[in-house]
Amino acid sequence: MGPWLSRRALAAVVIVAALATAGCGASAQVWTGPSLTVTAYPGSQHCNLDSVLFIELGGQQYVFDPGSTVERQLLMGEPERQAQLPADAVNTGLRRGKESLWLAADGNAAYVVSSEAAQPGDSAQLWPRAVEPIRCD
Repeated sequence: MGPWLSRRALAAVVIVAALATAGCGASAQVWTGPSLTVTAYPGSQHCNLDSVLFIELGGQQYVFDPGSTVERQLLMGEPERQAQLPADAVNTGLRRGKESLWLAADGNAAYVVSSEAAQPGDSAQLWPRAVEPIRCD
């Protein structure tokens, strides 16, 4: 685990979010690691965000929105299904089956890598950080 995440994990500054949404287009994903568990959760159906996945980690919200539902100015970048894992990405230690969760060194993106032995340059999903947490009332 990199210093950015471990500092927050040890200080217990991790938001563990789970949302049960009936009839949502995306399913919750549970990510586990040596010292914490987090859940990627679908957005609310009544706000038309049920195909979007959100994960909150270290006080930041990361968004996977392959259908371009979320306005792009609300995100630090563009979600991508086929991005490359950057050389300076930090492994969070969180896993979901064979997938691993990584963070960009600057914290502006999370990467989901579908390989047990992920390396820089591997194909990954890019989940940009939300500029401000996206909420639906």
